Amino acid sequence: MLQKQCEKFQFCYLLRGFLNQEDDKLNIMAFSCIAGFILSEISLGINRFLKPFNPILGETFEYFDNDLKFRFLAEQVSHFPPISAYVCETEEFVVYSDTKYKSKFKIFKCAMEIIFVSSVNILFKKTCKKFSVKLPTMYLKGLIIGTPHFDYDGECEIKYHNDDKKVQKAIIEFYEEGRKSKPLGYLEGKILDEKDHAVAYLKGNWNNGLYLIDPEGKDINIMKNFDPKNASKTSEGLNIKEIWKINIEEEYLKKFDINNYKISKYACNLNHLPLELKKILPISDSRLRPDQLLLENQQIDLAEKEKKKIEERQRERHKEFEVNKIKYEPIYFSEVLEDSTKEHVYLYKGGYWEGRNNSNFVKCSNIFGI
Repeated sequence: MLQKQCEKFQFCYLLRGFLNQEDDKLNIMAFSCIAGFILSEISLGINRFLKPFNPILGETFEYFDNDLKFRFLAEQVSHFPPISAYVCETEEFVVYSDTKYKSKFKIFKCAMEIIFVSSVNILFKKTCKKFSVKLPTMYLKGLIIGTPHFDYDGECEIKYHNDDKKVQKAIIEFYEEGRKSKPLGYLEGKILDEKDHAVAYLKGNWNNGLYLIDPEGKDINIMKNFDPKNASKTSEGLNIKEIWKINIEEEYLKKFDINNYKISKYACNLNHLPLELKKILPISDSRLRPDQLLLENQQIDLAEKEKKKIEERQRERHKEFEVNKIKYEPIYFSEVLEDSTKEHVYLYKGGYWEGRNNSNFVKCSNIFGI
């Protein structure tokens, strides 16, 4: 699960896509590129519905991408409810959030409804511009009848926080398959100024692509005829810019190589553990979990036994916390009230990278019993 939070940052180039725009176009492109970044993450769920490994309380995961120039850190900060906190940092921006959510089974939909509680926060360093993203509701369908798959419905709101009196935003409406006769993945939205006037429009499919439409005030009614899946044929008369296009090969969408566990090549790389990296990781890193290592080596029975041992150790620690009335404190994150969003969010409080550079991870406990 901690690695899963990192996977979306293979698309972090989208968050750099508007930084060289002219000032009057800056926020329009900012909202568009942030929307593209969110859709790129959602697209990773196509044909992937299996549940990831639950992290152990205190489990960590780090990643450096030297090509995309970012560093990432995640930590399991709560066991019940399960919450993972993460932060991704580049020279240009910082992205941070956590995985708080609410879920319930919707009988009439025969689907699991998942409502994301926490916003995704994006801070651009040089300009101090802050954006937050409220994600749409997710449904896991086909659990009883049909093929399991994800779908999305409702609003995704992207807000720009520059001061208390002036907030610009983008509202993107996700359409559940069949609602108003829309196909799976369909969405449309608008970018609003501080007076809630639309200054640009967005249209697309999270399983195909996203387009910025008519930022120069042409007749927006033509947009109704624009089909994101046939953009080249239906864009006549419109000023259209492609923001994001799905980069997963058609063959990958239809059929997976079983040796890749139905995940992308990038996700496989996140789990790579060369010897030189193994020597410097803290003992709490996901890649060092003995049950996962055994499973990857196809030692299924041994993996299951090791998993039970790890979970039993976790239960014993919880009993100790309860007996001694100890409130667990995360190692590298702390929960605070965010002024801009008025939400409680886990912020990185420092110490991890300094410990890594000094080979000093004294705060990381032996949660796996290695």
